[in-house]
Amino acid sequence: EASPNERRTMSRRSTTPANAVKLSNVVVVRKKGLEVACYPDKVDDFRRGVERDVDEVLQVRQVFKNVSKGVLASKKDVETALLGASSSNTKGGGTTSSKKQQSHVSMDEACILILREGEVQVSERERQTKLEALFRDIAVVVAEKTRDAATGRPFPATAVEKVMRDALHFAPTASRSAKQQALEVIKRLEARHDLGFVRAKMRLQLVGGGTAESSAALVAAATAALEEVDGVGAVDERDRTVLAEPRSYRDAVAAVRDATGGRLALEVRDHAAGPAGGGPARGGELHPGNNGSGDDEAHPREAAVVRDDDDDDVVTREDPPQMPAKPQRVSKAAKRREKEAAIERAEARRVAEERRQERARARRDPPEPALPANGEPSSLPPPPPKRLTCNTCGGTFADAAAHREHFRSDWHRTNLKLKLENKPPMSEDDFAQRDLLAA
Repeated sequence: EASPNERRTMSRRSTTPANAVKLSNVVVVRKKGLEVACYPDKVDDFRRGVERDVDEVLQVRQVFKNVSKGVLASKKDVETALLGASSSNTKGGGTTSSKKQQSHVSMDEACILILREGEVQVSERERQTKLEALFRDIAVVVAEKTRDAATGRPFPATAVEKVMRDALHFAPTASRSAKQQALEVIKRLEARHDLGFVRAKMRLQLVGGGTAESSAALVAAATAALEEVDGVGAVDERDRTVLAEPRSYRDAVAAVRDATGGRLALEVRDHAAGPAGGGPARGGELHPGNNGSGDDEAHPREAAVVRDDDDDDVVTREDPPQMPAKPQRVSKAAKRREKEAAIERAEARRVAEERRQERARARRDPPEPALPANGEPSSLPPPPPKRLTCNTCGGTFADAAAHREHFRSDWHRTNLKLKLENKPPMSEDDFAQRDLLAA
C-alpha cells in the first residue's frame, strides 16, 4: 500500500499533466464563439492599418471554436455565426450583395472579419500591465498640464501618481485615451483646493500686422479686446505674448480676430507656460520662481528675473535659502546591500576598462605570425577554411547560404523524424534514391 506522501504526489501528478499545452506566444481574438490565433502586438497594428499582410498577423489561416484545445470550427458554424452580422452591416451601409455572396463566407474572409471586429482575449496579468502603463501615462499628462499653486513649479510624475492613487482613488479605463482621462483628473484636482494643483496657463502670441504704425494700432486694439475676455492676462508689449487659461483660448482668438479684422491672430507658443494664478500680472512682472518655460524645475536654485516697466533694467533676485531635508534612517541591511552593489559596480568597471585597454593594445600592436622552432617561415599550405556541418544529417556545406537552405530541405526534415523515432539518419544518396522510387 502507498504511503500518504506517495498518495499526495500521485494526486498532484494526476491534476497537473506533463503534456499540458500553454499558449505563451499566441493572442486569441474571439467573435460570436469563433476564435483565431494571432501573433502578439500584431492585432493593433492590423486594425490601425500599419500591418496589411494577414499572414504576418495570423498564426494559421483557420477559424477555431477553441484555440487552446485545437478544435477547428466547421464551415457551417462559421457561416451561421458570421452571416447575420455581415448581412446587417451591408443593409446599414447602403450597399447590396448577391445571394451567393450572402450565403457563403470563405475562411479568409472569416479570419479578417474576426480580426477587425473581434475581442482580443488577454490574461489578467497582461490586462494589469496595460492598466499600470496607462496610469503612468495619465500621470505624465497631468504633470505637464498642472503647476503648484504656491510656488508655480511643475509637479514630478511620481508625486502625481501618489496623489491620484491615495487622494483621488483614481482607476483608469482601458477603453479611453490617456489625455481624456487626464483632463478629468485635472478637474478633480482643481476641485480639491487642499492638494494645491492648478491648471497651467497657455502662452499665446500676437502675429501679423503691417507697418510699424498700423501694427501698433492693431496691437492696441487686440490688447483692449483681450482685456474683456475672462481668464486672459495682460499683453507683454516686448514680444506680444499673453498668458491665458485653456478654457479662454477660443474666446481670445475670436476677440482678436473681430477687433483687428483678421489682420492679427493668436498662436500658441507654449501649452503649459505657468500656473492659473501666476504668470505675468497686470504690471508685467513674472511670477516668482517660475519663468513660464518649466526650466525652473531643472534649476531650482537659479536667480529669479524681475522686469521693471519704468526702465528696461533687469534686476536679479536670489531665491531664499532652503532648509535642508531631514535625513531618512537607513537600515543596516540596506547599507550592506548598497555597499555590495557599489563593490560589484566598481569591479564591473575595472573589468570593462581592462578589456578596453586590451583591445586597444591589440589594435595598436597586432600579433606577429608564429614561426617554427628553426626560425624560418613554414612551407606548409594554410589550413583549409572551416566548413559548416549538420549534426543530424552528417552533411558539410561550403557557405552559410547552403547551410541555411539545407535546414529547409525535405532531406533534413526526414532525418529529424527518424531521429525522433531513434532510427539512424538517411544519407543524401539514399534519400534521392527513395524519391526516384516514389516517383
